[in-house]
Amino acid sequence: MRRFTASEWRAGRVPTVMPYEFCGAPLIWPKFSPFLLLESCTQSPRVLAWAQVAAAFVAGLGAYLFFRRALDLSFWPAVIGAWCYPLTGTFIFWQGYPTALSVYWLPWVLLAVEKTALGTSAVAPIGLSVATCLTLISGHLDMGGQVLLVSGLYGFARLLWVHSKSWLQRRARQAVAGLVAGWTLGILLATPYLLPVVEYAHTGARMARRTTGLEERPPVGLAALPQTILPDLYGSMATGSYRCAPDHQAESSAATYAGVLATLLVAPLASCSRRHRMYAVLFVLLSGVGLGWCLNVPGLVDVLRMPGLNMMSHNRLVFVASFAIVSLAAIGLEALHQGKFVWRGYMWLPFGVLAGLSVWCAYRTTHLPEPMATHILNDLMAGRPLRWSQIENLGQVKRAQAWFVCSFAASATWCGVGALGWIALRRKQAALLPVFGSLMLADLLWFAYGRAVQCDRALYFPTIPTLEAVAKAAAGRVVGWGCLPSRLSSVSGLRDVRGYDGVDPVRMVDLLLAAADPGSPKFEYAQTLSLIPKVSINPQGEIRLPPLLDMLGVRYVIFRGAPPPNTHPNFQGPDYSAIENLAAMPRCFVPRRVEVITNDSARLAKLASTEFKPRELAYVESPVALPASCRGAVKLLEEIPARIKLSLQMETAGLVVLADMWDQGWRAYLNGCPVPILQTNHAIRGVVVPPGAGILEFRYQPASLAWGLRLAGIAALTLSIWFAVVHCLDRYRLPATLRRRVEAIRSPRLTGPGF
Repeated sequence: MRRFTASEWRAGRVPTVMPYEFCGAPLIWPKFSPFLLLESCTQSPRVLAWAQVAAAFVAGLGAYLFFRRALDLSFWPAVIGAWCYPLTGTFIFWQGYPTALSVYWLPWVLLAVEKTALGTSAVAPIGLSVATCLTLISGHLDMGGQVLLVSGLYGFARLLWVHSKSWLQRRARQAVAGLVAGWTLGILLATPYLLPVVEYAHTGARMARRTTGLEERPPVGLAALPQTILPDLYGSMATGSYRCAPDHQAESSAATYAGVLATLLVAPLASCSRRHRMYAVLFVLLSGVGLGWCLNVPGLVDVLRMPGLNMMSHNRLVFVASFAIVSLAAIGLEALHQGKFVWRGYMWLPFGVLAGLSVWCAYRTTHLPEPMATHILNDLMAGRPLRWSQIENLGQVKRAQAWFVCSFAASATWCGVGALGWIALRRKQAALLPVFGSLMLADLLWFAYGRAVQCDRALYFPTIPTLEAVAKAAAGRVVGWGCLPSRLSSVSGLRDVRGYDGVDPVRMVDLLLAAADPGSPKFEYAQTLSLIPKVSINPQGEIRLPPLLDMLGVRYVIFRGAPPPNTHPNFQGPDYSAIENLAAMPRCFVPRRVEVITNDSARLAKLASTEFKPRELAYVESPVALPASCRGAVKLLEEIPARIKLSLQMETAGLVVLADMWDQGWRAYLNGCPVPILQTNHAIRGVVVPPGAGILEFRYQPASLAWGLRLAGIAALTLSIWFAVVHCLDRYRLPATLRRRVEAIRSPRLTGPGF
């Protein structure tokens, strides 16, 4: 996706359509993200490291400013907390993905909310608008929404705290108005990205299922709690390990990890800072909100299941707990720095937890949990089918067992260090700030090192001659049979009829599922990612696909390993083979007849039939005036992702069908004049044209993008005027006496005790 986006920017085009999936789908990758724009400057993977440095710098600087200006911490506690924040679980597990990029702006949003809620700065709402916009355009939309949700909770708490006794005063009203205006204008600034994404998401099967209450990652319960301080307790998804839990590690509570020392050693010290007591309570509550879904907290889970909120992946809210823990740890370091630490009885609890975990992890190094201890090995030795997909032979079992031993040994060591830290606090607190700060950072670096390795794509996706040969062969789409998920097809430049983009356009998904083999794997989050089509082989060894896949132009079926018996692969290598589907149709054609069927189920049933003949008959959903037999020829002249040009030679009026996905953002122009696009054969495009020659052009011009640009322009103009007015008032409207005092304070020539 990054390489495709980079090629589009270099060609001088805004990347709006992804041609490699779903027969051409709108691109909802956060292409305007500052981090992804940096990654898209070049196709070289070296830029990934610099983009990660930039993201870490943004997050760390924001955390530092928040700790200094909002929490009023000293330099070193703020710096140590800022160093630790970009190394927390969410960022490490999602490194290389756009998923968590919005979270890097969380400290900036909270800082702007803090200043706006105080009502002392007329410029703070402008900063809140900019931070809100950057949050929404930087990463996945649901995580951007979650960041704003957290900022709303934080802002509400600060308003209650600061203005609880003066709600009717002018300063309180200004604070509320500033928060509302800041969030609103920030959302409007992001509408060129937001509106097209929301418009496309409304067509998605995933969103439709979520509205009915389907939960792709339901709450786990208390079993998720240990992972917050022992992230590898149930194993890892990395090669050489094994994941004992059913969920993906990045989607689990393990993404909360902010360091076992920060969580159980330094964060509890926040209670010793009296002036930060209310902040400590707020961060404890926010950490509860972040972990509430994973831990299945009653009441909170019910709120998160409400309409609207149920569109988000609430298991990812753990990033809130990470930031809250780091903030508490920074406050704890401040208490040490100021010499405010006082031993209290409840501190025996975290000491006991750390000591107990250290002993338990040491025990686990010699008594591994099941199934790693005996179950996998027994099944392997007995020749029984393995239920564990990551394990295939005895060598892999031994390697996974060694990984678990090393992981438990490291956890035992860090927990033991934390217990010794409490003993040191009990005896002496002088000079512990640099020691604890260094240990916190070392803990997170140990956790992060080697977790997500980014390097040249050739190391991940080595050249496969068969796939390269297919990409250079005759134009057409491909489908994998039990191999090559759709996202991997695009790496070799192949256009896959399947797809996975987080939306799953429901009409295209329904069409593809009608051609799926009954044993095809089906994931709730990606129904066609690894779809296996129905395939038959005739006596001559020719492959046959369902007619609707012929209609979609599926020219090649990719197999891995040995090809099916009695077949003659057109391309064959040591690991992959490809067989051409001779019945595949060109992308554009003119069917002889057109029939109107308004019922979706009836239409899909006819399309799924083996008797369906796409050259003879097409189905539309609204009446059209066409002759009983249509004749004409159509040819693809020119194509870029967002514009397709066809040449027409029509003997009669007819329906020109383009076997690309229908979306309401597409516009059609016949000889320069706009014409309507019909939803044809349930999910693709068709245009009624008169007899004669002509040029039919399709352009992706969503109205939502135009409206987004207008709204963003209005928001930008409003913020510009706001800033100019504030600047003028600050510069020219101050009373003369007050202005002289301000200038005297700012003057570098004035020194002495009074200044």
